[in-house]
Amino acid sequence: MLSKDPPDEAEISSCKSIIRKEIENIFLIEEKSDEVIAVAGTPTTLACIKKGLTNYNESKIEGDILTREDLSDFTYQLALLSSRKIKEQYNSVVNGREDVLFTGTLLLSEIMNHLNINKFTVSTRGVRYGAIIQYLQNLS
Repeated sequence: MLSKDPPDEAEISSCKSIIRKEIENIFLIEEKSDEVIAVAGTPTTLACIKKGLTNYNESKIEGDILTREDLSDFTYQLALLSSRKIKEQYNSVVNGREDVLFTGTLLLSEIMNHLNINKFTVSTRGVRYGAIIQYLQNLS
């Protein structure tokens, strides 16, 4: 989606538009939830950065909260940096994610806007844990 590093304003706007269109095709919201859990690399990396960690530490970020304001701040900060600068500034916590972190942050931000939520909980557990929990809840 983004070809410039760092991306310019027009490219960011285009990327957001594409993300919004895809989100509308994916999310079928039947009811609003006050509790949203985000898993995988982008939210866990952002939680590490928010806490000032230079190395990934699962126990320090599990259950951390990222707000709409946090995502807005990260979007602004990361938009100004090239992948190389992201790696330099945030050390090994972004290893292997420095080139996708900004786009992932845009995606999370647009999901928050679409779901009209102000925060989400970060989980290091992954989708499989959520699937198991949902399965067990449906048994009762």
